[in-house]
Amino acid sequence: PADDPPNATLDQRTWTGVARVWTTATPMVFGHFPKHKKGGEAKVVLDSVEMIGIDPDRVIEIAVDRHSPLHGAQPSWCFKTRKRAGEIDQVPSWVRHVTLRFDQPVRGPIVLGSMRYFGLGLMRPMEE
Repeated sequence: PADDPPNATLDQRTWTGVARVWTTATPMVFGHFPKHKKGGEAKVVLDSVEMIGIDPDRVIEIAVDRHSPLHGAQPSWCFKTRKRAGEIDQVPSWVRHVTLRFDQPVRGPIVLGSMRYFGLGLMRPMEE
């Protein structure tokens, strides 16, 4: 939020809270291209949620966008997904901001997507 103290993003409690709503500060890189007939973006997001050990049935709402609702977060197209300088992506990565609403509060940290080990897909708890 815009009224955060200057160093709030450095405080681990910013990322490890408990909340029903979580949104990406850095966009999620989808593990594969979403196919409309196979559930589209929602299916890819739910697969990623399950991959980190959260029951996907707990997700009751998913929003996918190029912009994060977090003030100051960069749009998804500003993030590069290449691993090395000069490397050409054979298939462009699907990169989007994601907001999840769970049936009950979930404790963080939550990091989703194929590049979660590189800082992408980092989620922050939101106030309802």
